[in-house]
Amino acid sequence: MYPITQPPRPIIDFPGAGGTVAWDINNRGQIVGFYDSKGVAPRGFIWDDGKFTSVQIPGALATVVYGINSAGEVVGEFDDTTGAHGFLLRTKPDDK
Repeated sequence: MYPITQPPRPIIDFPGAGGTVAWDINNRGQIVGFYDSKGVAPRGFIWDDGKFTSVQIPGALATVVYGINSAGEVVGEFDDTTGAHGFLLRTKPDDK
């Protein structure tokens, strides 16, 4: 067990969110997770070098990001009117 004697730094709070959950971190220090706001279904996020990027699959009722690898590939789940689905998101447009 590691006793925590001071608050963690940095604290990961998506701006304006009612709650933020950090789910995974890669070796480049990128963090992924999800956040919620009052009246809005959960949305995923990528935190990179202190900057947040929201992840919302078009047409989804909710989007949650669970993991990120060293190449910046993100995996998660989104819900729509037909059910729950997994997804893979490459964070660089030129990735194949």
